[in-house]
Amino acid sequence: MTNVDHFGPEAAGRLVAMKRIMPILDGLDELPVAVHRTAIEALDLGSSERPLVVTSRIEQYRVAVSTGHALSRAMVIVLQPLTPDDIEQYLAPTRADQGRWGEVLASLRTHSDGPLARVFTSALMVSLARSVYETPGSDPPELLRADRFPDAVSVESFLLDRFAARLYAAPRPNAPSAARSTRDPATPYRWLSYLAASGPQIAWWRLYQTVPRTVFTLLAGATGALLTGPLVGLVAGWVFGARFLPIAGMAVGVGVGAGTAIVTRLEQRLSPATIRLRVTGRGMEIRRALSTALGAGVIAGALFGLTFWLISEDTGVLVVGLVAGCVAGLAGGLGVGLVTGFQEPIDEQQVVHPRSMLAADRTHTIMRAGLAGVGSAALSGFAAAVMADPARKSAVAVVAGLGVGLATALIVFMSSAWGRFQLSRTWLAVTGRLPWNVMGFLEDSHNRGILRLAGGSFEFRHVMLQERLSSSR
Repeated sequence: MTNVDHFGPEAAGRLVAMKRIMPILDGLDELPVAVHRTAIEALDLGSSERPLVVTSRIEQYRVAVSTGHALSRAMVIVLQPLTPDDIEQYLAPTRADQGRWGEVLASLRTHSDGPLARVFTSALMVSLARSVYETPGSDPPELLRADRFPDAVSVESFLLDRFAARLYAAPRPNAPSAARSTRDPATPYRWLSYLAASGPQIAWWRLYQTVPRTVFTLLAGATGALLTGPLVGLVAGWVFGARFLPIAGMAVGVGVGAGTAIVTRLEQRLSPATIRLRVTGRGMEIRRALSTALGAGVIAGALFGLTFWLISEDTGVLVVGLVAGCVAGLAGGLGVGLVTGFQEPIDEQQVVHPRSMLAADRTHTIMRAGLAGVGSAALSGFAAAVMADPARKSAVAVVAGLGVGLATALIVFMSSAWGRFQLSRTWLAVTGRLPWNVMGFLEDSHNRGILRLAGGSFEFRHVMLQERLSSSR
């Protein structure tokens, strides 16, 4: 088509205008369930002008047309179990192929109840076999060796393993760095095996659940402490003198780390969300978010006061530290609780791609963290100025506002699906369980035919492959 001299400048357009192009739309079942009806109506309207082919899994198509609209002019074709003649036409279309596959094809006819014959009734398994043995030097008759393949399960496992490994043997030119960074196909196979252990569906916002709960809680607490303590300590040291640098830094680190860990531990059912300023029917959710955040804030504030007192070795600051810490904790808890209580989950079935869902949650998380951080910073800064020595009102307000604002924004971040995804993917990459670019790896696996799209998440295209990967960990 690109040879303008031979075909002319508008060859593709002429083919379309002459209705010589027949669209093949693969994966109706990969669309979100909520848009199935709309998609089928549009396809039905479009098929009145030109023929087309639509593919779908059987059960998903039945659910889609059960909404009341079907492809009115469609001929439904359902794949049937393969016969030996079908297999021969597919595996050995040429003389060279017949020579390589001859022994296997003969065995299928003479041993119709053998392990290989039972496996090859599935179009998937025959397709995998052709993919695995497509190179001229390969040896398909090895599948007949009873010592290696005593039953159908062993044959299926072998073909699935070889298929998955082969897909990554030659990285795609446009694949993300996660798929190009290794020449060893065993590495992406190991990554897939880790994901497969969680089930057939891969939702990026549930990735943190693959990390042991205690480990993730400690990671969240340590992250909160390290991101706030040193910064607040530096500001306090600059404002009040070098003596306060370690005191404020460690006290804030302990308090924020504890608050982050508590909220992370208690909030376990997260999903991508957006802000909805709606109170009707959501009183229990708002009260729960507020009570959790306020409770965590008070505990974090008390720990801040105790740590401040222990490090400073000044008994006179114990009460002041506890009061200041609790007030700061209440201010931060109020900010976290309000923005958390007014969030509403994004409908996964309305999303066409996981990356768009990730981008939406990231945008709203940044908005929520910014609003909560600024609001709690202003509230705590005002409270600190009221309680502080008149000569130090401004300095105390700045340090208190900075510390509480940062802590609140960070806890909101860790209370979001995007925040937990970022922390979990970092930990899993550091420990070698997944690549750094998890989303890129998932998209590449989808392009290679291992995964399929299901609204805002991915699924293993073949449950048999997912089960095999899971069992190989």
